[in-house]
Amino acid sequence: MSDDKRLIEQEGVGVFTVKSSHYGGLVRNTDTHDKGIDAELEVSNSFSVKGRTPFIGVQIKSRTEAIKLANGDFSVTVTEQNIDYWSRYG
Repeated sequence: MSDDKRLIEQEGVGVFTVKSSHYGGLVRNTDTHDKGIDAELEVSNSFSVKGRTPFIGVQIKSRTEAIKLANGDFSVTVTEQNIDYWSRYG
């Protein structure tokens, strides 16, 4: 991967981490780059969740162009391999 792509990826992870902290999420980056999960998002105590702490696997699409749809939603193209991986994660 070129340095340009790594810089874009790093920026995306940084923005996601900052935004998550504003909403009470703790981001734990994964040690290895796999085919789908870049980080785990831990919901902090500020949400007053009872029982075990929820973790959410996150893939950050920094280098993928999102398309804004007419209804205001965003669409990102992903592979079938990503969808299979996400459905089995955790």
